[in-house]
Amino acid sequence: MKHYALMFSLVALTATATVAQASNLLFLSNSVLKDLDPQDADSLIAEMQTTLEQAQDFEIRHWQSAYSDLKVRIQPLITYQSNQQQCRAVRIRLTQPMGKDERYQFDYCRNVERWDISYTPAGSFDENDWQLLQRTVQRALNENNNGQPSSWTNHNSKHSGVVVPSTSKMNGGERCRQTAITIFDSHGKSSNGSYLFCLQEDGQWQRRL
Repeated sequence: MKHYALMFSLVALTATATVAQASNLLFLSNSVLKDLDPQDADSLIAEMQTTLEQAQDFEIRHWQSAYSDLKVRIQPLITYQSNQQQCRAVRIRLTQPMGKDERYQFDYCRNVERWDISYTPAGSFDENDWQLLQRTVQRALNENNNGQPSSWTNHNSKHSGVVVPSTSKMNGGERCRQTAITIFDSHGKSSNGSYLFCLQEDGQWQRRL
Protein backbone atom coordinates (compact mmCIF):
# COMPACT_ATOMS: atom_id res chain seq x y z
CA MET A 1 0.00 0.00 0.00
CA LYS A 2 2.83 2.37 0.85
CA HIS A 3 4.53 1.66 -2.49
CA TYR A 4 1.25 2.41 -4.26
CA ALA A 5 0.88 5.69 -2.35
CA LEU A 6 4.45 6.66 -3.21
CA MET A 7 3.98 6.12 -6.93
CA PHE A 8 0.65 7.90 -6.84
CA SER A 9 2.35 10.82 -5.11
CA LEU A 10 5.01 11.06 -7.79
CA VAL A 11 2.32 11.07 -10.46
CA ALA A 12 0.58 13.91 -8.65
CA LEU A 13 3.65 16.09 -8.38
CA THR A 14 4.74 15.67 -11.96
CA ALA A 15 1.24 15.95 -13.44
CA THR A 16 1.93 12.92 -15.62
CA ALA A 17 -0.65 10.32 -16.47
CA THR A 18 0.99 7.00 -15.68
CA VAL A 19 2.96 5.28 -12.94
CA ALA A 20 5.57 4.32 -15.54
CA GLN A 21 6.32 7.98 -16.21
CA ALA A 22 6.53 8.71 -12.50
CA SER A 23 9.11 5.96 -12.00
CA ASN A 24 11.70 8.24 -13.60
CA LEU A 25 11.44 10.54 -10.58
CA LEU A 26 12.36 8.16 -7.78
CA PHE A 27 14.65 10.79 -6.27
CA LEU A 28 11.42 11.99 -4.63
CA SER A 29 11.12 8.75 -2.66
CA ASN A 30 12.21 10.50 0.54
CA SER A 31 9.79 13.37 0.00
CA VAL A 32 6.82 14.11 2.24
CA LEU A 33 4.79 13.12 -0.81
CA LYS A 34 5.52 9.46 -0.12
CA ASP A 35 2.64 9.39 2.39
CA LEU A 36 0.18 11.35 0.28
CA ASP A 37 -3.35 9.93 0.36
CA PRO A 38 -4.57 8.78 -3.10
CA GLN A 39 -7.56 11.15 -2.89
CA ASP A 40 -5.18 13.98 -2.10
CA ALA A 41 -3.13 12.93 -5.11
CA ASP A 42 -6.18 13.36 -7.36
CA SER A 43 -6.78 16.79 -5.88
CA LEU A 44 -3.15 17.85 -6.34
CA ILE A 45 -3.11 16.61 -9.94
CA ALA A 46 -6.19 18.73 -10.64
CA GLU A 47 -4.67 21.80 -8.99
CA MET A 48 -1.43 21.40 -10.95
CA GLN A 49 -3.32 21.18 -14.24
CA THR A 50 -5.54 24.16 -13.37
CA THR A 51 -2.55 26.27 -12.35
CA LEU A 52 -0.65 25.42 -15.53
CA GLU A 53 -3.71 26.22 -17.63
CA GLN A 54 -4.86 29.43 -15.93
CA ALA A 55 -2.23 31.10 -13.73
CA GLN A 56 -0.12 34.01 -14.96
CA ASP A 57 3.67 33.89 -14.79
CA PHE A 58 4.81 34.47 -11.18
CA GLU A 59 1.27 34.05 -9.85
CA ILE A 60 1.23 31.84 -6.75
CA ARG A 61 -1.42 29.17 -6.23
CA HIS A 62 -1.86 27.20 -3.00
CA TRP A 63 -3.05 23.66 -2.33
CA GLN A 64 -3.86 22.15 1.09
CA SER A 65 -4.15 18.46 1.87
CA ALA A 66 -7.54 17.37 3.16
CA TYR A 67 -5.96 14.58 5.21
CA SER A 68 -2.77 16.09 6.65
CA ASP A 69 -1.01 19.38 7.30
CA LEU A 70 0.82 19.27 3.97
CA LYS A 71 0.66 22.50 1.97
CA VAL A 72 1.91 22.99 -1.58
CA ARG A 73 2.76 26.31 -3.22
CA ILE A 74 2.80 26.28 -7.03
CA GLN A 75 4.33 29.16 -8.98
CA PRO A 76 4.76 29.26 -12.77
CA LEU A 77 7.94 31.24 -13.49
CA ILE A 78 7.90 31.71 -17.24
CA THR A 79 5.90 30.54 -20.24
CA TYR A 80 7.81 29.79 -23.43
CA GLN A 81 7.84 27.65 -26.56
CA SER A 82 9.95 24.55 -27.11
CA ASN A 83 9.74 22.43 -30.26
CA GLN A 84 6.47 24.19 -31.15
CA GLN A 85 4.93 23.31 -27.78
CA GLN A 86 3.82 25.75 -25.12
CA CYS A 87 5.88 25.08 -21.99
CA ARG A 88 6.09 26.49 -18.48
CA ALA A 89 8.82 26.42 -15.85
CA VAL A 90 7.17 25.84 -12.47
CA ARG A 91 8.52 26.11 -8.93
CA ILE A 92 6.91 23.86 -6.31
CA ARG A 93 7.31 24.23 -2.55
CA LEU A 94 6.09 21.59 -0.10
CA THR A 95 5.53 22.63 3.51
CA GLN A 96 4.68 20.42 6.47
CA PRO A 97 4.76 21.44 10.16
CA MET A 98 7.72 20.01 12.09
CA GLY A 99 9.43 19.16 8.81
CA LYS A 100 11.76 20.84 6.36
CA ASP A 101 10.39 22.65 3.34
CA GLU A 102 11.03 20.87 0.06
CA ARG A 103 11.55 22.84 -3.13
CA TYR A 104 11.48 21.54 -6.69
CA GLN A 105 11.44 23.03 -10.16
CA PHE A 106 10.05 21.26 -13.21
CA ASP A 107 9.19 22.15 -16.77
CA TYR A 108 5.83 21.15 -18.21
CA CYS A 109 4.77 21.23 -21.85
CA ARG A 110 1.20 21.32 -23.16
CA ASN A 111 0.09 18.22 -25.02
CA VAL A 112 -3.29 17.66 -26.64
CA GLU A 113 -5.13 16.84 -23.42
CA ARG A 114 -2.91 17.88 -20.52
CA TRP A 115 0.37 19.33 -19.26
CA ASP A 116 3.17 16.78 -18.85
CA ILE A 117 6.61 17.10 -17.34
CA SER A 118 9.32 17.56 -19.94
CA TYR A 119 13.00 18.35 -20.27
CA THR A 120 13.84 21.68 -21.89
CA PRO A 121 16.91 23.92 -21.47
CA ALA A 122 14.92 26.18 -19.14
CA GLY A 123 14.50 23.27 -16.73
CA SER A 124 18.13 23.56 -15.64
CA PHE A 125 18.12 27.36 -15.24
CA ASP A 126 18.97 28.79 -11.83
CA GLU A 127 17.90 32.13 -10.36
CA ASN A 128 20.88 33.95 -11.90
CA ASP A 129 20.01 32.59 -15.35
CA TRP A 130 16.44 33.90 -15.08
CA GLN A 131 17.67 37.31 -13.90
CA LEU A 132 20.17 37.56 -16.76
CA LEU A 133 17.47 36.63 -19.26
CA GLN A 134 14.99 39.14 -17.85
CA ARG A 135 17.55 41.96 -17.80
CA THR A 136 18.59 41.19 -21.37
CA VAL A 137 14.97 41.24 -22.54
CA GLN A 138 14.37 44.63 -20.92
CA ARG A 139 17.62 46.07 -22.31
CA ALA A 140 17.00 44.78 -25.83
CA LEU A 141 13.45 46.13 -25.91
CA ASN A 142 14.56 49.54 -24.65
CA GLU A 143 17.71 49.96 -26.72
CA ASN A 144 17.79 47.70 -29.79
CA ASN A 145 16.51 48.37 -33.28
CA ASN A 146 14.41 45.68 -34.92
CA GLY A 147 16.64 42.79 -35.92
CA GLN A 148 19.45 43.77 -33.54
CA PRO A 149 20.34 40.94 -31.11
CA SER A 150 21.39 41.10 -27.47
CA SER A 151 22.97 38.07 -25.83
CA TRP A 152 23.70 36.92 -22.31
CA THR A 153 25.89 34.21 -20.78
CA ASN A 154 26.10 32.85 -17.25
CA HIS A 155 29.73 31.75 -16.99
CA ASN A 156 28.98 29.72 -13.85
CA SER A 157 26.12 27.62 -15.22
CA LYS A 158 27.27 27.78 -18.88
CA HIS A 159 23.73 28.74 -19.91
CA SER A 160 23.14 31.50 -22.43
CA GLY A 161 20.58 33.12 -24.68
CA VAL A 162 19.85 35.59 -27.46
CA VAL A 163 17.04 38.18 -27.57
CA VAL A 164 16.06 39.81 -30.89
CA PRO A 165 13.23 42.38 -31.19
CA SER A 166 11.72 41.84 -34.64
CA THR A 167 8.76 44.19 -35.15
CA SER A 168 7.16 47.16 -33.39
CA LYS A 169 3.47 48.09 -33.30
CA MET A 170 0.72 49.70 -31.26
CA ASN A 171 -1.62 47.26 -29.55
CA GLY A 172 -4.64 48.58 -27.64
CA GLY A 173 -2.91 51.90 -27.05
CA GLU A 174 0.31 50.25 -25.86
CA ARG A 175 3.68 50.32 -27.57
CA CYS A 176 4.57 46.68 -28.24
CA ARG A 177 7.39 44.70 -29.80
CA GLN A 178 7.43 41.15 -31.12
CA THR A 179 10.61 39.50 -29.86
CA ALA A 180 12.42 36.25 -30.64
CA ILE A 181 14.10 34.57 -27.66
CA THR A 182 16.47 31.60 -27.87
CA ILE A 183 18.00 29.93 -24.81
CA PHE A 184 20.78 27.34 -24.60
CA ASP A 185 21.68 24.91 -21.84
CA SER A 186 25.24 23.94 -20.95
CA HIS A 187 25.20 21.17 -23.58
CA GLY A 188 24.10 23.47 -26.40
CA LYS A 189 20.51 22.24 -26.54
CA SER A 190 18.21 25.13 -27.43
CA SER A 191 14.61 26.28 -27.16
CA ASN A 192 13.18 29.23 -29.03
CA GLY A 193 9.97 31.18 -29.38
CA SER A 194 8.50 34.52 -30.41
CA TYR A 195 6.70 36.68 -27.84
CA LEU A 196 4.87 40.00 -27.72
CA PHE A 197 6.02 42.48 -25.06
CA CYS A 198 4.26 45.78 -24.32
CA LEU A 199 5.65 48.82 -22.49
CA GLN A 200 3.99 49.58 -19.15
CA GLU A 201 3.62 52.88 -17.31
CA ASP A 202 6.39 51.90 -14.89
CA GLY A 203 8.84 51.59 -17.80
CA GLN A 204 8.93 47.78 -17.75
CA TRP A 205 8.11 45.60 -20.73
CA GLN A 206 5.50 42.96 -19.93
CA ARG A 207 4.79 39.89 -21.97
CA ARG A 208 1.34 39.78 -23.60
CA LEU A 209 1.49 36.68 -25.83
